[in-house]
Amino acid sequence: MTAAAAPAPKAFGVDPAEGRTPASKFLRDHGVVRYDTLTADAWRLQGAARILGDADVGVAELSDRVTIGGRLTAEQVEADGLLEVHGPAGITGRFRLKGTYRGDAEFHAGSAEFEGLARFAGPVRVDRLLAVTGRIDAPRVEAGTVVVRGALQIGTDLSATLLDATLRGPASIEHLTADTVRIAREAVPMQAWMPTPVRHLTRQLLGRGEAGLSVLRIDGRSVELEGVHVGYLRADTITVGADCRIDRYDGRILRAHPSSRIGPSSISPPPYGMTR
Repeated sequence: MTAAAAPAPKAFGVDPAEGRTPASKFLRDHGVVRYDTLTADAWRLQGAARILGDADVGVAELSDRVTIGGRLTAEQVEADGLLEVHGPAGITGRFRLKGTYRGDAEFHAGSAEFEGLARFAGPVRVDRLLAVTGRIDAPRVEAGTVVVRGALQIGTDLSATLLDATLRGPASIEHLTADTVRIAREAVPMQAWMPTPVRHLTRQLLGRGEAGLSVLRIDGRSVELEGVHVGYLRADTITVGADCRIDRYDGRILRAHPSSRIGPSSISPPPYGMTR
């Protein structure tokens, strides 16, 4: 007599069969709806929806407000408004949201575009492009290319092939790893045509001097920085723009803006009266 085989563990993105609503090829909802679980090849919603358990859809077009109590599994998601996912989210293709995303677990997508606020309690992994216009908060981010126009708060690591960030507010990362890093502050209109001293003064007068990134460590190959305070920077080539503080570094500095402080002297400002 042989022992019965133990059941295989459930894989990520696979819903349990029990308690599910019958699958529908195409589901169209208007107004306020509620489901225990949802399974559909395509789901179009104009209104508010609350799903107590898991949602497994092929293509989802969502407008207004959606709350998913379990996991979200999809091939493609287009959402406008508020999307809350309390379980893991796995999207094999493109995820696009205009509005607010709140996730309580890990998030994985082929590509992801956020316009507004994206707040994650779990790690974020995007295979190709992660584009953010607004703000992203996450404990950890791993992506192919990361493009940010706004602000970001990353609790631990941000790992990418390319980070291209134009900052509109204070930002922080514990450890940044990327082959190519380009970080700048959002320009004041008409700033590109101003002489450098006037551009710097205008930015301060209009409050743009508050935008910048604080990061404990950066590891890269080609790094260009503006308005960044970094504890340790290691890169093959380094270009230092305005208003940077680099406490320690390893690499070749190609250019350094006179307003930036590089090396041990940048750790604390010199006493009053000791500079000219």
